[in-house]
Amino acid sequence: MAGNTLWNGCLVALDATLQVRKGKGRPSIEKYKEAAGKRDRKLLAFIVTGYDTMHLVMGYDGNKGKKVCDAGFEYATALIDRCAVLYPGEPCA
Repeated sequence: MAGNTLWNGCLVALDATLQVRKGKGRPSIEKYKEAAGKRDRKLLAFIVTGYDTMHLVMGYDGNKGKKVCDAGFEYATALIDRCAVLYPGEPCA
């Protein structure tokens, strides 16, 4: 559950930064990767590793190892911090 909660927080930041959400439902991970690849390669790397660790390993596989959870938190922090730098709206504090 923690992994999916972390990933959902990352999706909020990605939605605000990349603005790929159109219509109902959430875009696929491929849409986020495509938009990030065009905008910022570092963000793309955070998406790939974050999705794998938080959503797949922690969320679906249910891996509860402390090192995996710590890595998930680190990836979430890095991804959200990068989104704050790239956010197209008002500057973040």
